[in-house]
Amino acid sequence: MTDPTVPAQPAIAATTEAIWQLLDRELRRVVPGVKVNACPPDRVRQEAGGRQINLFLFEIAEDAHLRAAAREALPAPLALSLRYLLSVYGDDGDRADLSAHQVLSEAMRVLHENAVLPVGATGTDAAATPPLHIVLQPMSLDEMSKLWGSWNSPYRLSVVYDVSPVLLGRRG
Repeated sequence: MTDPTVPAQPAIAATTEAIWQLLDRELRRVVPGVKVNACPPDRVRQEAGGRQINLFLFEIAEDAHLRAAAREALPAPLALSLRYLLSVYGDDGDRADLSAHQVLSEAMRVLHENAVLPVGATGTDAAATPPLHIVLQPMSLDEMSKLWGSWNSPYRLSVVYDVSPVLLGRRG
């Protein structure tokens, strides 16, 4: 339940915050000491050391599934699909990155078990907003390497999730 005295966050920020809070809450219970970040990949290790997982919003697109349906409502909200890179960092130093694998396994489990996120988690109006769907998206090693190369950051074990629909409408 959201506090009506606190202004609602814009939808994109609220979505990122909701996923970050979900991961932070659930991972703390099963992977003590893990830090959840939501920053650009080149800044993750500047934030802290040890086991970390980073949720980075790297692409926003119009949600194709809702584009036609939204045209019936005037004014139609803009339905978006947010694409997040989930990358992990272990505390194993030069050894096998097993702690990073553990963090990624648990994070993927959490997102799978919470693949439909209630809109109340994002602080938006539940009556006017459908739940968010969190979907693991396949990405080839070539595509992933291009992403990491565009940030001039060394490749890290990562997966990609699409989150939709995120609705943007007029502010009341």
